[in-house]
Amino acid sequence: MANLEGEGARVSTTDLLQAGGALEPLLHPAAPAFNSHHQRATVSLIALPNAAQLARYTARVCELAFAFRKELAQRLPRPGQPPVPLPERIGEPSVFKHVLYIIKENRTYDQVLGDLPQGRGDKSLCIFGDSVTPNQHQLARDFLLLDNYYVSGKSSAEGHQWTDAGMVSDYVEKNVRAWFRSYPHVQEDALVYSPTGFIWNHAADHGHSVRIYGEASKPHYDTQLSWTDIYNNYQAGKPFNFTNTSTISRVRPLLSPNYPGSDELRITDQIRAAAFIKELATYEKQPGDAFPELSVMALSTDHTVGTRPGMPARVLWWPTTTWPWAAYWPRLARAGSGKTRWCL
Repeated sequence: MANLEGEGARVSTTDLLQAGGALEPLLHPAAPAFNSHHQRATVSLIALPNAAQLARYTARVCELAFAFRKELAQRLPRPGQPPVPLPERIGEPSVFKHVLYIIKENRTYDQVLGDLPQGRGDKSLCIFGDSVTPNQHQLARDFLLLDNYYVSGKSSAEGHQWTDAGMVSDYVEKNVRAWFRSYPHVQEDALVYSPTGFIWNHAADHGHSVRIYGEASKPHYDTQLSWTDIYNNYQAGKPFNFTNTSTISRVRPLLSPNYPGSDELRITDQIRAAAFIKELATYEKQPGDAFPELSVMALSTDHTVGTRPGMPARVLWWPTTTWPWAAYWPRLARAGSGKTRWCL
C-alpha cells in the first residue's frame, strides 16, 4: 500500500538540492528547512488477516475512531432537555445563541504555543511565542489549551475543506501531493467540495442566520498598493476600497462586503478586525437580537510572508494584527439580549 503522506514533513531543503531540485530564491541553501508540502512517501507491506484477526482489527479501528459518535449523531432529540453548552444529541438546546468561528492559517502548536509551560510542547520550535501572539496565548490561558490535538489536513488546500465542511473529497486526497488543477484554499474549485456541504449551508438550511467574514472569497483592490501603503492608510483613517467575490452561490448572500477576503496577505488583519467591530456596533443599534447566530471569520495573516521584500518581518507581523479581546468581549455579550451567550 502506498502512503502519500507516510512520514510527514521529513524532506529538507538539503534533500531537495541533493536530488537536483531548486529552492525559492530567498531560502538559504546552507540551512536545512522543512515544509509541509514536502512529504516523504512510504510503502506499507501488510499481511492479509484471517477472519478472526480482521474482526479484532475492525473493532480496534472503531474504538480509536470513536465510531460510537456516529450512532449518537443519528439519535433524535429528546423533548424537554435543559440547555447545556454541548448538547448530547443534535437538535437539543444549547446555552449558546451566537457562535463566532474564527479560522486562522495553518501553524503548528509548537510554532505558536510551544512556550506555554503547562502544555506538551517543544519550546525550541516556538517562533511566534507570547511576545508575538499575545491574544492566542491569553485565550489559551483563559479557556482551553489544545496541546494534544491533531488535525486532518496539513496545508491550506485540504485544511480549508476540513475547516469549512468537516470532510474532504476523494479528489483532494488524491491530489494532496500535486495540485495539478488548482490549490483550492479559497474554495474556487468545485472538485474539492464535499458532497455533504459546508458548515454555513447546514446552519442556514436549519433556519439560523449566518454571516461570512472573509472565508471562501477574494478581495479585489488596487494592487499597486503595497503592504506599507495599505497599513499607513489605515493608520491615517483613510478607507480601504475593495470588493469581494466568491464562486460559491450560497456564500455570496452571506458574505460581508465590508470585510476584505482573507486570502490577500498584503491587507493587515487589523483592517479586518476593525471592519467586524464596526459591523458589531451597527448590530448593537438594531432592535432585538439581530447579530447572526453563526459568524465564520477568516484571519489569515498569521501565515506571514515576512521573508519577502516589502512585507513586515515575522516578529513584527502579528503585533500589527492583534485584537484587543478583553476590550471587545463585553461588547459581544451586549450585542444580544441579557440571556444571550457567546461561543468563541
